[in-house]
Amino acid sequence: LLSRLIMDSPLGLFIDHQNGDKTNNIRDNLRIATQSENTINHKISGYNTSGVIGVSWNKRDKKWEAYITKNKIRTHLGYFENFDDAVKARKEAEETYFGEWSYDNSRGG
Repeated sequence: LLSRLIMDSPLGLFIDHQNGDKTNNIRDNLRIATQSENTINHKISGYNTSGVIGVSWNKRDKKWEAYITKNKIRTHLGYFENFDDAVKARKEAEETYFGEWSYDNSRGG
């Protein structure tokens, strides 16, 4: 609620904490976001076993799969023998699809 007050956020919009720390309500860490934008910059799920959002092991094909989701549409980026190649494909797609809203760009990584 403090972040909404600081940003004077209109109803229906969200406040994104760029560095992911919900207790850091410094104005430079906050930005007004749509729901879609706010979900781009999220922490990695506890169910994730690869350590990278949008990269998973495909048991059937025995390859790494990279994918990206925007506006509830999941886009398959390919299957890869090498984990690092799958991560690279995902990071490149984040630049294309998310730009400044990507996890790494939001956190300076």
